[in-house]
Amino acid sequence: MFFISSYSLSQNIYSNYNFNDTIQGQRLQISAGNISYSKFAGFGSQVNVNVEANYLKWKFTPKTLNYFQASIADDYNKTDLSSSNQSFKRNILQASLYGGTSYYFQPNKFFVLGKASVNHFKVTDDNNSSPYENSEGLLHGGIGYGRIFDAQGLQSAQYFSEALLKKGKIKTKLSSKTLLEIDKLIYAYRNGNYYNKHKDDKESILFRDIENVLLRNNEIENRLDAETAVGLYTIFSNSSYKFFYYPRYTGYQIQSELQYQMFGNTDSRNHYLLLSGAYGIPFSEQTSMLFRAFYSMAIGDKTTGNISNFPEYYELYGGPLDENNLSFNNPNLYPLMSYKSIIGAKLNLYHSINSVAGISIRTYYNFFPENKDISLTNDELCGLDATLTYNIFSRLFSSIDVGYRYTKQYYTEGFTTSLRFDYTIF
Repeated sequence: MFFISSYSLSQNIYSNYNFNDTIQGQRLQISAGNISYSKFAGFGSQVNVNVEANYLKWKFTPKTLNYFQASIADDYNKTDLSSSNQSFKRNILQASLYGGTSYYFQPNKFFVLGKASVNHFKVTDDNNSSPYENSEGLLHGGIGYGRIFDAQGLQSAQYFSEALLKKGKIKTKLSSKTLLEIDKLIYAYRNGNYYNKHKDDKESILFRDIENVLLRNNEIENRLDAETAVGLYTIFSNSSYKFFYYPRYTGYQIQSELQYQMFGNTDSRNHYLLLSGAYGIPFSEQTSMLFRAFYSMAIGDKTTGNISNFPEYYELYGGPLDENNLSFNNPNLYPLMSYKSIIGAKLNLYHSINSVAGISIRTYYNFFPENKDISLTNDELCGLDATLTYNIFSRLFSSIDVGYRYTKQYYTEGFTTSLRFDYTIF
């Protein structure tokens, strides 16, 4: 009964949700760890350790989305082959630049997009006497319809309403109009607007703006006293023992995209056509879902299975990466290097446990109808993994991941575990 009533409430306020405002910000994040262990039946085991740094800058308006990211990462890997009793080590140092823009002819409707990425990596392993280096440049162009939104700020706004009602500052819950206006302010804060304009007093400016919304909409008659203001800040800073702030995706989006490889050190030319779609819906205060499906097809005979993993931007500290039309179509596949086409689907469920912890579950299925290696044609790949994220302190987060993967003809099956730490500098 609770789930049904919460779902009904969510639908009422999220059904026509949109965010037509200007959002801009920047972020520097360092990630250390991603310590993982994988074991594959009939193959062996693998240990991986990764360290990376990401600088991100973005500006989103009702009609344009502009995004830039610079990344550097070092990945260490050790593989033990059970079939031959061999072991080898590999280290990959990688630097990448990404840039993209999309333009909506009408907000949230038809759009065109373009993006580019340049990647250089250096591989050192036991199998080669000298390091192997490669550079690659990719271009993407596409068209689409719709827009995925993250309505997470509504959760904080609803908690504000509960707190004000409990303290007797309002007689009824805040109206949907007021909740949506507060959500816009929180969204702007979490995406860097207040940091860029009011670095030293961004929180006080934010709560002044929230208070002005309450006064303007006749929700309160006078300005809030210090005790109430501090109570609202406690909710906003998520130290009030409410829920871990996961994204709350709502809306849908479909797009067609063409990848073109501009240059590379090898003879391969990774030209691909991608068709993709996404649909997001919040089920309750604690649970939401994002569903994605795609089809990719190789163009030409020199492809190697490399579809650019254009990165999402970090909207929330420590939470999952946010989605927009520059990134949501990422197939996120284990690379079967000789495929010609893939049909796939992926489902993400997010559930908040309490104010400092949440669990996300991802399941996916991919079918390979065509392959250069005929023995792998009609192969299947599916998997399930769960990630527990914990806010250790302020901007320091840890994530523990466990997963299972099954491939009909390639590795048969495998189990993975990983540990990751993320710290956001600004």
